[in-house]
Amino acid sequence: MTKAEQEWFAIRQTNDWAKLVKMIADDFVIVDSDGSLGNRASMTAGYKEEAPRVVSLKMQVLVAHAVAANAVIASGLDDIATKGSDGVTKHRFERFIDTWILRLGRWQCVAEQITLAQPEKR
Repeated sequence: MTKAEQEWFAIRQTNDWAKLVKMIADDFVIVDSDGSLGNRASMTAGYKEEAPRVVSLKMQVLVAHAVAANAVIASGLDDIATKGSDGVTKHRFERFIDTWILRLGRWQCVAEQITLAQPEKR
């Protein structure tokens, strides 16, 4: 499942939204860092809106746990650097938990939860 998470990340970097939509289940739900609920369409819209300001995306941590033959929970930490209207680059660190289900022969993300975080200390 780490491959699917890395592909999701790469898709965000290349803005290939049609490919991303195929990885995300129709019944996908997201709990965003502000506590709001969303779905595949709202998440993709947020990515599209932010894309012109993204300077870099880095996955600092990624761990996947198979909880059944057809279910995997992946968690990690992303470093998302964006340029503000003032020209200053700011980093936003997000911890995420994604739930992946094998449906009709392909893995789909059915749920994601995001929490604002601090960078990993090494």
